[in-house]
Amino acid sequence: MNRYRLNRRAFVSAAAVMSLTLPATIGVAQTPDSRPISDTFNWTLVDAESVGTDTSVLEDVRTAVQKRVDENALAGAVVSIGRHGKLIFDETFGYIAPLQQVPMPADALFTMMSSSKVVTAVAILTLQEQGLLSIDDLVSDYVPVFAEAQVAVPPAEFNKVSLLNSEKRKELAEQSVFEPLNTPITIKHLLTHTAGWGTGGVGDVLTPEVPKLASTLAERISQITPPILSFQPGTKWAYSPVAGFDVLLGIVQIASGQLAHEYVQQCILDPTGMAETTYTWPTSESARLVPPLTYSGGKWQTGFDLLGLARTMQAGEMAATPVGEEVFFNWGYPSGSGGLVSTSHDFLLFHQMLLNGGTINGHRIMQPETVVAMSTNHVGSLFEEAYEGMAQGQGFGLGVRVFVESGGPGTPAAGIFGWDGAYGTDTWTDPQNGYAVTVMVQQTVPDLVYEIRGLLNR
Repeated sequence: MNRYRLNRRAFVSAAAVMSLTLPATIGVAQTPDSRPISDTFNWTLVDAESVGTDTSVLEDVRTAVQKRVDENALAGAVVSIGRHGKLIFDETFGYIAPLQQVPMPADALFTMMSSSKVVTAVAILTLQEQGLLSIDDLVSDYVPVFAEAQVAVPPAEFNKVSLLNSEKRKELAEQSVFEPLNTPITIKHLLTHTAGWGTGGVGDVLTPEVPKLASTLAERISQITPPILSFQPGTKWAYSPVAGFDVLLGIVQIASGQLAHEYVQQCILDPTGMAETTYTWPTSESARLVPPLTYSGGKWQTGFDLLGLARTMQAGEMAATPVGEEVFFNWGYPSGSGGLVSTSHDFLLFHQMLLNGGTINGHRIMQPETVVAMSTNHVGSLFEEAYEGMAQGQGFGLGVRVFVESGGPGTPAAGIFGWDGAYGTDTWTDPQNGYAVTVMVQQTVPDLVYEIRGLLNR
């Protein structure tokens, strides 16, 4: 099927790309470093000083990561840093299998979890560039059940009850009154986590949006029941860990006329050079797959493991699958919220492409103005308010966190954008300083990521 076919949305043109941007007062992405960036990227390590990075900065990055390994806060890591189109740091730390003392390989495969969302966002934006959708489209145009959405308003006491007290939360949620939507849910609401759906709020207490076993993305989307929202769309920011971006990848499938994972492969992964990034993976590569671990009781053991990955590996169940057979990750379907497996090198190429304004190694993935729109704060102060003072100077763009302001040297630079995953991966683009960065781990270490961002801006 022709992925460039026109449909009833074909009138959406390049003008729609420009409509993504917001007034400068909302927090537009920072002007990139004026030093020219080469479209060509290779894996030859260069002297950091040649692109303006003091070698002491990279030594401090190395020390920061190794310190966590020595303290058993990290089993292992792969960290890659590019600046102005050149590779300046690419190192492994610790172990992929600490009990067996197997060193972390440079080509280790990481479960990206929510780091996958940035790729889903790019897929949506490329379809807008082709005129096949607009982010202002109603979600119900693609998934009709969203036309039946309503908002639940619980008693005031609901928001004071601990998340752990599920019985009391359910009791109060069932006393909710229901309101019609003041504004229908749009694709942009899902991209910016302002839809109020799948957030763990009152709507999810009443109708839990948890993916059931599904063998295809279409089956996954068909399981969605009439949404009950936790707030009016556009009025708050609340993270949708799974539901929102699974629907977005479903919209990619509908708008493109292709299976969504094939569209992502052909239009993003292949031209970017992300040869080892996939929604499926061959079991023959399981030795490179980093399990989520935690150090407790004086030893390494299974950590936060939403997918049961470490338990499966330890039990040897993968051996029962014929060698070379490809297996869908996550819940059996390609998840737009957390379905990718990748390497440090692949995601560095992805962020280098964004840093270049949408091109890499002679391939254009998206237009420069689309990258600017993606990395612009579209939610005003809602992101800061959601984190109650813990996200000062930050906003949210189209699928990415955006650092709108910097606290000065030694703190993250203004203009940084990216996202992270539940297993600890964190990757970002820093237009102001010309950096593309991947910190690939399978433990949650947010203090390390914050420290590295600050070191690269001192």
